[in-house]
Amino acid sequence: MTSSERSKRWRGLLVGILAAALSACDDRPTVADGDAAFLQQVRTDWGDAARVRSFEKTDGLAYQKNGVKAYEMEYVAVVERPEHGSEEVPGTISFVRTERGWNVASVSGQTEQQRQAALRREEDIANRANVTRARQDIRTFDATLQLYKLDNGNYPSTQQGLAALVSPPDSEPRPTHYKPGGYMKSVRNDPWGNPYQYVSPGMRSEFDLFSFGSDGQSGGDGAAADIGNWDH
Repeated sequence: MTSSERSKRWRGLLVGILAAALSACDDRPTVADGDAAFLQQVRTDWGDAARVRSFEKTDGLAYQKNGVKAYEMEYVAVVERPEHGSEEVPGTISFVRTERGWNVASVSGQTEQQRQAALRREEDIANRANVTRARQDIRTFDATLQLYKLDNGNYPSTQQGLAALVSPPDSEPRPTHYKPGGYMKSVRNDPWGNPYQYVSPGMRSEFDLFSFGSDGQSGGDGAAADIGNWDH
């Protein structure tokens, strides 16, 4: 073998080693992998009649989790379904690296209609939780106002408000046996960030204590309805 032939051979070996090294460094799922994973999920969710009209990778992130290689592929696809037409579906595909290659861990994606429905569900859950908290707050205020009256013979006036539970009011009717340190450390707002309303004497009871609900206005339905001590 001549020196020229040996040189060419070594050059070929080096090129192969370099290519293998670069391939290892760039070891990540391809767009085709993402397209296939998304298509399978589409068929699972919407049946064989659904068609993937386009699939585009928009971003990707390689990382390690518990010593295992992982990859997040963000995408935007267009899916066509009978009776729905074409819809854009953005989402994320999670891959994990195994000895056999890249495996799909999860595929997430929603149409605009699905996203809006999910947002409404989340809002409904949050509002129900807020209504529950408002009712708990009102019960706490109610019990504390009862203690205030036991000590001082009357409830705070409308003008004195719930602040009278934190520090003694300096207007009439003045408390006669105010609890040292007050009855509450602070008066917090309702779950929607608005002050609780207090009227004494009230229209429905000795005092009316209420929240205007999610809309911050009198009246309303559902989570927007007024929540008061007359509900208990």
